[in-house]
Amino acid sequence: MKSKKLLVSVAVIIVAVTLALSLTACSERAKITDIFADGYKFGTDYTFTSNSADGLADCTDCAVTADGFVTARSGNYYVLYNIDTNRVVASSVRQITSVFAGLYGITEEDGSTSFYGKNGFIARAEQGQYTVRNSEVAFSDGRVLKVSANGEPYYAGAGKTFADFCIGDYYIEEVAGGDNIYIYDKDNMLVDYINTRTLVGAHEDATVTSVALKNKLVFQVLTEVTEEDADYDFMSDGVKYIYRTYLYDIKKSKLNSFDTDYIMRSNIVYDGAADIFAEYNYAMVYAYKINDDDYLAPLKLCVFNDKLEEVVDLDDYLQGATYIARIDDATTVIANDDAVVFYKGKKFDRMIRSTDIAFTSSGYIRMQNKYVDSNLNEVLDMFGREQLFGSLPTDRRIYYAVDGAMFVYNKQGETVKLGDEYAVYDSCYTITEVTGGISMYHSYNGKAIFMNKHYEAVSHMYRGGYGLIAARSEDGKTEYYSYRLTASN
Repeated sequence: MKSKKLLVSVAVIIVAVTLALSLTACSERAKITDIFADGYKFGTDYTFTSNSADGLADCTDCAVTADGFVTARSGNYYVLYNIDTNRVVASSVRQITSVFAGLYGITEEDGSTSFYGKNGFIARAEQGQYTVRNSEVAFSDGRVLKVSANGEPYYAGAGKTFADFCIGDYYIEEVAGGDNIYIYDKDNMLVDYINTRTLVGAHEDATVTSVALKNKLVFQVLTEVTEEDADYDFMSDGVKYIYRTYLYDIKKSKLNSFDTDYIMRSNIVYDGAADIFAEYNYAMVYAYKINDDDYLAPLKLCVFNDKLEEVVDLDDYLQGATYIARIDDATTVIANDDAVVFYKGKKFDRMIRSTDIAFTSSGYIRMQNKYVDSNLNEVLDMFGREQLFGSLPTDRRIYYAVDGAMFVYNKQGETVKLGDEYAVYDSCYTITEVTGGISMYHSYNGKAIFMNKHYEAVSHMYRGGYGLIAARSEDGKTEYYSYRLTASN
């Protein structure tokens, strides 16, 4: 599971609650308070790893990419270094360019292209013998090279993949905005490929949306009709539409038309969701409901079973609810402009404005200028304190500064002074030791990257959970350190 912020975006934290909705064996009209009391713990756990990047010694012009590579120069050579494997995977007098995320290419002197991934060389193809399309390379011999979400190159259909998400017994991978869908079984073998437009016979002017239910896919074809057309199904922003809905049974490879008064928008998923979607009985979907006047009701969160029946209506708990957040093992928040809080299945009497509350992966809730725990008890008043690392995951730590000194409220509930002299570098910080040396730590769990070093200058580069530190010593030599913060659940 993959890149996150302390003030967690709605799109990320919604999924954690979706899991909570799924883990309880519920009736077809589930009691949401029972689901909320089931004990599922919200919060992404991360793994932090760091290394001395000796492979980049003597390199210059280093740049970190969001897919975990460092591009650099070493004399007359171009270098490609991978942070995950902590080694140089390619070196060439010819420039190394990104083909797409996780895949790099070198155009050789004879015009052929050599492809490299996180573990080094993958394949070489003559000019005109391959085509790059939609984050895949199609070779003339029929092979299709792709890169999984964890950065592993693989040939489609060869049994090695990491799909976007899993519903029921299948992993779903969407390509080209959902126009192409690859379906894998639990053994990671490709069992089906769908071109959605071809399958449902959609005209090129139509809009096709798809969402996943347990072992089924829902396809909807929306077609705009003229203002004078009396035959339409719904209106949106003054535009008339007709629509068709289909249910595709993956196990049977069978497509059937279906009637529903919901207009689908998207599943609620996030990077790495394949693992936790595996046991789903229900799917959480953004959708619009068509009112009796043929207009769309506001966008809402729907919890559907595999028959496309809504089994939990969040409006029963907060009218017009637009998101839901599982804060920890006891606390859940449903919100729109307002927010209602459930603690172990019991609803708090207090109604909170959404603008006054921030959901944090530190395990605490920030309400205006105070941090509170699951029971809404105050743990830290931020008055007079400068927030540090306010947009990063911090492993239940709250970092702040007062009068030039750095402090942390840690996950044991203790306030600890870290140092009188400090500097912040994106997701890292340095503390000046009594020896005059500096030590660098990461904000997530306070793990040291280096300790008590006498560097003249330190710089930090960070992209998508990957970081590179360049530290120049007194003799002018630059040493490099690399790290990765990755979701581990």
